[in-house]
Amino acid sequence: MLPSGYEYTEALSSKQSIFVNNYRNEFINQIVKMTPVNYVYDSLAKHSRFVEERKRDAAYDDHRDRINYSFNKLGETKHYESPYFVMAHIVSPHPPFIFTPDGRMKDIKTGFTFGDGTHITQGSPDKVAEYKEDYIDQIQYINSRVLKAIDSIIAHAGGSNRSIVIVLQSDHGPGSELHWGGAERTNVRERMSILNAYYFSDKDYQQLYNTITPVNSFRVILNKYFGANYSLLEDSSYFSGWGTPFDFVDVTDKLK
Repeated sequence: MLPSGYEYTEALSSKQSIFVNNYRNEFINQIVKMTPVNYVYDSLAKHSRFVEERKRDAAYDDHRDRINYSFNKLGETKHYESPYFVMAHIVSPHPPFIFTPDGRMKDIKTGFTFGDGTHITQGSPDKVAEYKEDYIDQIQYINSRVLKAIDSIIAHAGGSNRSIVIVLQSDHGPGSELHWGGAERTNVRERMSILNAYYFSDKDYQQLYNTITPVNSFRVILNKYFGANYSLLEDSSYFSGWGTPFDFVDVTDKLK
C-alpha cells in the first residue's frame, strides 16, 4: 500500500459491506455442482422436459436478477466518512443475450451458457447476424442502466468535497466474429474494441490520452490522486485462443 493514510480491509474480514447480492451467484452455483443435489437435478432434467425447462429458466432468471440488482444497488452505494473503493463486475452485454432494448426478458429456448464467439455461432453467417442483432438489443438496455447508475453515484456524492473517480471498463469487445481457434481467423478489431471511459470530478484529464489501454488506467489514477510516480507501460493488445489461454499473440498492429 502507498503511504496515503487510507485504511483498507479484506472482504473476508470486513464487518461492513457496500451491498449484498441475495441472488445466487457463480460461487454458489459451483458449490451446488459439487453436491448430490446437482446430480439429482441433472438426472431429472434428462428424463423430464418440464424439469429441463425449469432448470433453464431458473438460470436465466438468476442471471437477469443479478444484473438488475447490481445496477439498482450501485446507485444506492453507502457513503462513508473515509474514502472507499467500489468494484462492480457486471457480466453484460456479454452473452447470453437476455434483454430487449427496454429491459424485458427475451423468450430463450436454448440452454443457459456464457459461451461466446464460435462457441455459439459455429461460424454460421446466420448465427453471426443473429448475434449482432441480439448484442445491439442488449447493449441498449445495459447502456441505459449504466448511465442512470453513474448519475446516481455522482448525485449521492455531490455534497462532499472528496474526489470522485469512475472507471467504466470492458474486458473485451463483442464476439460475433471471434474464432477461438486463433487470431488469424478472428475479427480482432471487434474483439479488442472496448469501452474505456473515465470520470474525474475535478475534470482534469491531462494525464489521459487517446490510445490509453486498461493496463495504464490505475497507474494514471495513482499518480494523479495518490502522489505515486509509476511510469506508464506500453499500450499493447494480445489475443489468446480457448485451447491455449497462455499463448499470447500480439495484435497491436492490427488495431492501428
